[in-house]
Amino acid sequence: MKIFYALVAGAVLFSSIGTLLNFQRFLSGHIDVSKQAHQALARKETNYFVTKTVFWDLGLLIMFILQHSLMANHRWKNLVNNTLGLSVVERSIYVGASCLALQALMHQWVPVFSGTAWLVDVSSRQGNQLYSLLFFAVHVVAWVLTLGSLLLMDILELGGVKQVYFYCIGLNPPITYKHHSLARIYAHNRHPCALEL
Repeated sequence: MKIFYALVAGAVLFSSIGTLLNFQRFLSGHIDVSKQAHQALARKETNYFVTKTVFWDLGLLIMFILQHSLMANHRWKNLVNNTLGLSVVERSIYVGASCLALQALMHQWVPVFSGTAWLVDVSSRQGNQLYSLLFFAVHVVAWVLTLGSLLLMDILELGGVKQVYFYCIGLNPPITYKHHSLARIYAHNRHPCALEL
């Protein structure tokens, strides 16, 4: 069973890394705009299309929120831990399902090109290079803070790998070795590093 747990934790770890890289790309706006913009122009985005798209995207967000919330619920944890007997990989299952939900959100997301939520002109006209550099610097600093805070956290425990490792070497779950105040924070907010986003 230890090999099965290790395979599950390893697969989830690698899928998490891939999902995080895709998420960074998604948030940074690196999508195939030319293809989608061409399709949008062909459709001549009507108010109906924009409304339908906004509701579709909201549905995707709700799907991710529900997955995240319902699987963090004590009933789900009891089902996985007690009924199915998978307490060692419970966190890995949660993280894997979150990766799948986030990948589905990113791949099914439909951008709306007809409206502008926010626009700052940082074109190459005289004097705008400073604005362009400023926005780029803010973008890079936000990602460095996010990734840096991940390094300060116990990322292997957050991803479910450490639970499997501790089980394989015969130790108690890693949360039992944490200070009680940190364990209390983790009970309410498992990834405080996402606040920079």
